[in-house]
Amino acid sequence: MNPPLFAKPTATDRRDRWSWHLGRILGIPTRIHASFALVLVWIGISTWSAAHSSAAVLFGLAFSLAVFACVLLHEFGHALVARRFGIETRRITLLPIGGVAELERSPEDPRAEMWIAGAGPAVNFAIAAALGLVGAATGIFAGGGLLAVVFQGLVWANLMLALFNLVPAFPMDGGRVFRAWATSRYGRVRATELAAKLGRWLAVGFGVWGLFGGNPVLVLVAAFVWFAAGRELAAARRLAAFEGQRQARAQWIDAHYRRPNPQGVDPRAAHGPRAAHGPRAAHGPRAAHGPRDPRYVDVHFQAPRSSASASATSRPRVVQLWPPHR
Repeated sequence: MNPPLFAKPTATDRRDRWSWHLGRILGIPTRIHASFALVLVWIGISTWSAAHSSAAVLFGLAFSLAVFACVLLHEFGHALVARRFGIETRRITLLPIGGVAELERSPEDPRAEMWIAGAGPAVNFAIAAALGLVGAATGIFAGGGLLAVVFQGLVWANLMLALFNLVPAFPMDGGRVFRAWATSRYGRVRATELAAKLGRWLAVGFGVWGLFGGNPVLVLVAAFVWFAAGRELAAARRLAAFEGQRQARAQWIDAHYRRPNPQGVDPRAAHGPRAAHGPRAAHGPRAAHGPRDPRYVDVHFQAPRSSASASATSRPRVVQLWPPHR
């Protein structure tokens, strides 16, 4: 079932009191962080200092909101392509430095990550192309005036948004494309390490450029890239360690607790009246299915942390014996 185009924010969405909740757009909670007001204040003060005109301040604020609407469409590009790959988006948040689409999980397939990361800049390129074609076809650019200024400004703003996001500063879009390319060659963890290192070097460049160029937004972007790259690298390492432990535990199970049962004997009959009730009562309907292969009897247990600790005197505690699937 397709979600509605717009729905009011739910009580769960409103738990974050530091955001203005726009609602659920295409089923995705969309909000503006309260710190976004600082951008509007900064734009208003700088415009007033340059023009000393209320009309100029209103125009500057309206144009900024139009640019951030394009940023919002950029984030929906990520979210909708991720949905095509079976990954939902928890929320989309507009921040002073741009937008963030929080996916439920990272795509494991490098091709999916490349498509998802490239969808945002592709939206900005499409907006720039559409505005350019409309402006040229209707004569807005040739006629000049305020409308021509708006169209030209939005075209250039979308081009800059797309090109800046394609800079390989992980975890920006270009950095995720770089990691997707490197994953197919070096593996997930090594690719994340390379992308994070490149992203942090570029973050240092952004910070220096912003400090000497008088651009505080670029300094904030540099800080975000630096810390976010470290967080993504730590998450990739934790996931790899967890996967390694899971595989080692599965091998330990196969070696010690997958017992041959070629006759297909129902173990419930040999383990007393408690086991005769079957696993459904103790473990829910999911447990009643049992293993798919009738030649084995699987045992749930609390595995030791390493195979070296497994011995005849320190075996794991058996929780439930599963009967073979009939």
